[in-house]
Amino acid sequence: SKVQLKIGNYSNQNLGENLKLRRKNSMLYSEFLKHHNKKYVDEKLWRNHSFLVYPILVNDRTNFMLKAEKSRIKLNDWFLSPLHPVLENLDKWDLNEDSVPVSSYLSKHLINLPTLEIEGDQVTDFLFANLESIL
Repeated sequence: SKVQLKIGNYSNQNLGENLKLRRKNSMLYSEFLKHHNKKYVDEKLWRNHSFLVYPILVNDRTNFMLKAEKSRIKLNDWFLSPLHPVLENLDKWDLNEDSVPVSSYLSKHLINLPTLEIEGDQVTDFLFANLESIL
């Protein structure tokens, strides 16, 4: 549509700056998490990575996201089930969650930090206040 074309053209004009900001925030998150002995995205995986979001693992996703909302930190989750976006009755898809333990685990603990919308320092301040919730 014309609206999508306009948004796409605008986004392309700022692509280089957006990628720089995403990378900067992602580096900040990795350093913060590494410093606090939490799981982080290793630099070996960064080559040609655009970091639309930065993934982290938390103990209780729902509670963590509620705390973030109260702190005005916009998190998202896009892997809510081993067969995302299907959330229930996975057996209808012939999927036994026990057969995919890593996917089952991640779908319960993965959230994404923003890399573009806000300054990374706001996010790391929130992470510091909630360190006990981060894996």
